[in-house]
Amino acid sequence: YYDTNRTDGVVDEETLTKIEEEYNTAYKRGDRSSEIQDLKLELVDLEYADWEGPSTCLCSETEETIKAFQDNYQLKVTGVLDSITQAKISEVANSPYQLGNSSEEIREIKLDLVDLGFADWEDPAENFGPETHNV
Repeated sequence: YYDTNRTDGVVDEETLTKIEEEYNTAYKRGDRSSEIQDLKLELVDLEYADWEGPSTCLCSETEETIKAFQDNYQLKVTGVLDSITQAKISEVANSPYQLGNSSEEIREIKLDLVDLGFADWEDPAENFGPETHNV
């Protein structure tokens, strides 16, 4: 376990290992891999991009898309697919509360949105459709 809240300014062995690990697993502009392509597909699903058959390259357009995602989720805005950004993309892409899904929990969220004044559904369904997405 690496304590990301530690701020003593010391680059000890643990910190050095984490820096090297992050450097070796982060994707930067110009890098290519099938994992980049998979993450780009998730960004399309999350409506951050509209690439059809995205390439494996992290190019300037991809970098700008990553920055928009990072900014939206209050991550450090770098345009780099670091481990934190990759984990957040996967977390959001795999959320049970997204377009196309259906559950009683979604219905409960929709009732909460009505109570908060964001929607006026009388008896909301369990599905998370385009209208829910927009709300």
